[in-house]
Amino acid sequence: MDQPEPITLRYFACQGRGQILRYMLFDSGRPFTDEIIGSEAEYNALPPGAMGICNYLPVYEGPDGSGGTMQLGQSKAITYHVAMLLGYTPPTARESAKASEVFCLASEDVYSAILLGIWQTHMTGNPALVAAIPKMRQRLGNLETMLGARGALGASRPVDFSDF
Repeated sequence: MDQPEPITLRYFACQGRGQILRYMLFDSGRPFTDEIIGSEAEYNALPPGAMGICNYLPVYEGPDGSGGTMQLGQSKAITYHVAMLLGYTPPTARESAKASEVFCLASEDVYSAILLGIWQTHMTGNPALVAAIPKMRQRLGNLETMLGARGALGASRPVDFSDF
C-alpha cells in the first residue's frame, strides 16, 4: 500500500491557529507534521522558502491534489485545500460553491466578532469586549449547528475561539 505524501503545517504558537486543519487531519487519519514556531529565534532559524512566497506563516506543504506537491499560505486557503484533499467538500461544483459560501460566511462572522472585540478593547477598554461576547457566542453557536448536523470535526463539544 502506498504511503500518502507528507503534509506539513507550519504555524506560529498562537492558541487555536490552524486548529480546524488539525481536526480534519486527525478525523481523516491522515498523518502530518505539525511544526509550531514558538519563538523569534525559531522563526529566524527557518530555512529560505520555509515561510512561503510572501515570507510569512502559516504555511502548508504537501500534496496539491493533482499528483504534485505545493506550498500554500493563508489559513482560509489552506483550510479549503485540505478539506478538498481529504474529501470534506461536496462532489459537484454547485454543491462545492454553496459549501464555500457557508464556510466564508461562518468564518467571516467569527473573525469579525474576534477582531471587533480586540480592536474595540484596544481603543476603548474592556467594556467593549464584554459587550461583544454574547454576539460572538451566538455566531459560534451557528457554526456548532452546522458542524453538528454533519457530525464532523469535533462537534461533540462546543466550538470555542481557540478553534480558530
